[in-house]
Amino acid sequence: MFRCASALRELKPRLGILGSFRLESTDVAAEEVVRVACVLERGPLLKALLPDWEAEFKTWAEKIRAKRSKQLPVEFIEGKRSVGDEEGDEEEAKKMASWRPNPRVSAADKAGDTKSLMRCLDAHLFLIVKSKSGWGFPETENLQTETFRQTAERVLEETMGSSFQTYFLGNCPFGHIKAENGKGPNLFFHRAKLVVGTPSLKSQGVMDYAWVSKEELPKYLKDEKVQKLTKGMLPNVHPKVVRHFW
Repeated sequence: MFRCASALRELKPRLGILGSFRLESTDVAAEEVVRVACVLERGPLLKALLPDWEAEFKTWAEKIRAKRSKQLPVEFIEGKRSVGDEEGDEEEAKKMASWRPNPRVSAADKAGDTKSLMRCLDAHLFLIVKSKSGWGFPETENLQTETFRQTAERVLEETMGSSFQTYFLGNCPFGHIKAENGKGPNLFFHRAKLVVGTPSLKSQGVMDYAWVSKEELPKYLKDEKVQKLTKGMLPNVHPKVVRHFW
């Protein structure tokens, strides 16, 4: 007990120095420019087609399963049926005979309309905007009174209005590009999903906008750091694991 007390007395001056160092580092960090970008995503509207190797494996697995499975008696599978059930089956069969699936290639795909949400129906689409500096995600400077998420929500509303609903994926940014040697801002990326509605351009400082897939992003984003970050941060057609990239 006495040894602990004496050790604390010896550490007290050192703790004071450490505390002042933290204050100074906080002051320096407060002078740095911090910007937040909002990555708004429209999820797939159609299930993506399986790759060739996965489709072949699925067919092979179904054949093995059918070969090894036991055939149950018909009465165990169908059971007793009434006249009403048979009539219902006929109506259902007529509906199924007249049903046709929607085409996977939409009118927006054929027209090359990148402003439409009805394009690339089996892929994730991401909102990018065009300003004087070029194409990128909607971004703005973080205010000291705001959290990063609040800044992302604000820039999205200022850029695309409030005629739609979104769902932000947590309070933690999904990506970060650090300023090199104090040059440029520290840029944080927040992800959000479009729930309902159609965003429309609102900000006068933005000249254009587009909904593009992950594979199309390199055509618009010229910054190599942003390209590298989005490659690992954004989901693929078949997302498996979502990770944070710092």
